[in-house]
Amino acid sequence: MFMSRKKLSLGLSATALVFCGVCVSPVSAAPAGSVKGSEFHHLKSIFEPSAVQQLADGRLLVIEDEPDRAFSLLKIASNGTLTEDDAADTALMKSIKGRLSDLEALAVDAGGYIYASTSYSKTKKGERQPERERLVRFKLEGNSVKDMRDAPNIKEALKKAQNVHKAVQGKIGRNVDFENLDIEAMVYDDAGKRLLLGLREPLANGISMIIPINNPAAMFEKKAAPVFGETVFLDIKGSGIRSLDYDPETKVYSITNEVRNPDGGKDYSQLWFWNGDAKSPARPVNLPEIKSLKNAEAVGFAKFNGKQHLVVMGDEGSKKKQRPARYFIIDAAKLK
Repeated sequence: MFMSRKKLSLGLSATALVFCGVCVSPVSAAPAGSVKGSEFHHLKSIFEPSAVQQLADGRLLVIEDEPDRAFSLLKIASNGTLTEDDAADTALMKSIKGRLSDLEALAVDAGGYIYASTSYSKTKKGERQPERERLVRFKLEGNSVKDMRDAPNIKEALKKAQNVHKAVQGKIGRNVDFENLDIEAMVYDDAGKRLLLGLREPLANGISMIIPINNPAAMFEKKAAPVFGETVFLDIKGSGIRSLDYDPETKVYSITNEVRNPDGGKDYSQLWFWNGDAKSPARPVNLPEIKSLKNAEAVGFAKFNGKQHLVVMGDEGSKKKQRPARYFIIDAAKLK
């Protein structure tokens, strides 16, 4: 059984204000069939959010796949809207050493360490780039990154991981090619002191995989090779994992992906809950709003006003067209 941490989350009750350098997300009408109490909003300067995590001080850290705007810090107002802070984001980006391209996954542990992973995927030209193959750990002090460290290359380690290959072969009768690795989700398991990687690619004959790293501390502090744990196989309708998070109150993992429309229309985003048992299936959650968001990748739990909520952002905006991403926040108690 995968168990996880109790997040060090602080509820926020500040009212969103508009002043120089700070943007407050406007409210837009919720679509028909939406769950009562949740509304769509537009962000201001975030266009393609890939992952979101709540920090110990209550703020949200959001990542995007473009290296020049890789990290953003947001505050949650008591009415459930998000406030962006350009000055804080500028300071944060200036404190980062090196280049992180195609950031896709984010996790936080109980000790305050933040983990961020690029996708490890190849470029559109089929090329590998070092800046697209980084898994880092750091701490955030105010608006500055401190003590950022890199892990050994995860793709190369997975290509040599015999226990992972054996598990895949036992499941589907053949191996998969980790040269096509695409990491898009990640969560830290505080109880097991493990980092769980959610893969978009490769799939095991249409089945998604979660691969634990059992020694993250040694990996970052001593440059130890990653030790991979038991591979988890989840059948979530033939599509890879786009987000992965854990709710310490209900002890459930949230997963999102894109699934095929049975009516022949466009693929749509789907939320799943999983109890953490490697032998248990994930179950679909009825959440109409998420189907209206293209590529709901930045999905994570956040506590404010004394209640646990689920923050859902779509990777659907465009910097070029100046079309920011949309999001909604829903009371987690309403998710069944």
